Amino acid sequence: MQRNAHRDLTKKGLKWSLLSQVFTQITTLVVGIILARLLSPEEFGLIGMVTVITGFATVINDFGFGSALIQKKDITENDLSSVFWLNLILSTSVALLVCAAAVPISRFYGIPLLENITYALSLPFLFTGLGLVQKSQLVKRLDFKRQFRINLTATLLSSFIAIYLAYTDWGVWSLVWKQVINSFVLMLMYWLIGKWKPNTVFHKETIREIMNFSLPLFGTNALNYWTRNLDNLLIGKFIGSEALGYYGRAYTFMLLPVRQVSGIISKVLFPSFSMIQDDVQSIKNIYLKVSRNIALLTFPLMFGLSAVAEPFVLSLLGNKWQGVIPVLQILAVVGATQSITSLNGNIFMARGQTKLLFKIGLIFKSIVILSIVIGLQYGIIGVAIGYSLASVVLMFPLFIIMGKLIDLRLSQILFNLSPYFIAAFVMAGSIYSLDFYIKSAVPGNLFRLIIEGILGIILYSFINVIFKTKAWLEAKDLILRR
Repeated sequence: MQRNAHRDLTKKGLKWSLLSQVFTQITTLVVGIILARLLSPEEFGLIGMVTVITGFATVINDFGFGSALIQKKDITENDLSSVFWLNLILSTSVALLVCAAAVPISRFYGIPLLENITYALSLPFLFTGLGLVQKSQLVKRLDFKRQFRINLTATLLSSFIAIYLAYTDWGVWSLVWKQVINSFVLMLMYWLIGKWKPNTVFHKETIREIMNFSLPLFGTNALNYWTRNLDNLLIGKFIGSEALGYYGRAYTFMLLPVRQVSGIISKVLFPSFSMIQDDVQSIKNIYLKVSRNIALLTFPLMFGLSAVAEPFVLSLLGNKWQGVIPVLQILAVVGATQSITSLNGNIFMARGQTKLLFKIGLIFKSIVILSIVIGLQYGIIGVAIGYSLASVVLMFPLFIIMGKLIDLRLSQILFNLSPYFIAAFVMAGSIYSLDFYIKSAVPGNLFRLIIEGILGIILYSFINVIFKTKAWLEAKDLILRR
């Protein structure tokens, strides 16, 4: 009975998480396209220069406290209040540190405008810290319905204001205020809808227990952050804001399918796994099923995006963004791998192995950083290639180590994913081969994109139907049952 209740709660959480994530990502894509039409690559590059630094402050701002509250089995009001006050002190300190970094950041890049931008972007840290405990409570209860309402309000309001500001020639400030307004509205809604209020208790024992979980998790998140953003820092410093604008847009498009599919499921998997953290067999079975269903969707999305990168970028963003095309084609490989490897952290955290996760990250991320630095001498294309190669190679030992936690062999993981990799590779290769003929026969990049997209969907679906892949049959069964 308890297991059925857990399964029903997880399914409900997935449904609302799916709705929230799809809405958020579609809005992000549409708003991003509109802003890209109104703004220049240089202006996107400017915001990218600052967010490389302020983004790390976001990692510090969380410090793993939210995940610790979710993972802890028996949570009390005193635990919640203790974490709230500690996190408020931390978030205030981070906001002040970001303000202190404003002048050094502007001097590092040699652009005075970045000083005021950094001051403005210090505000979200305070807002995020104020809403952390309320958000964690909703996640722990798998209450993604309320989270959807919160994200809906914040995303729509901040997006509309950003578009208006960009249209009225506010330039890079439209991107700045989008972040500030979004974080403020999220905080406000978490307090209004979450309804939880802190008391004045601060228990050192609670903090000590929370820190034992969150400290190594923070180290892992910090490593992940710099691995994913060192390329932006180096490109902005040594190549320039225009190149960073191109690279940043390509990276954003690459992450959209990953966040829209893996991100949805990961939000629910961690609290769900935490509820059954001692049932290794159940976690193993869920992981295999979830990973192949993610691969069914993300592999064709990423390989297909690489194949149609040219008509995709030119039709949606315009000719001034041509520099995005080759970078996007390369980074699509990273997107395919990250859509699966992003699930692994849930296994480590649910099993309480955050220290092991940190140690692995320390080694693996150092290799990725080295690859990025080596690639930098060949421009943004070299950075993208170095990042992609390291991500693919390191995927295999990561699977081996993660698999040992749930009695899962590498061969089982690869066999579980291989049908969708092969089908997506054949589909993308076919579209890429036909592109020359389609380009010469079809007027305009938009029609070219539509035709190639339809052909890709038909071909990929045909391959899965003919070979009756497991995830395809599971998806078909789910649809028919509904």
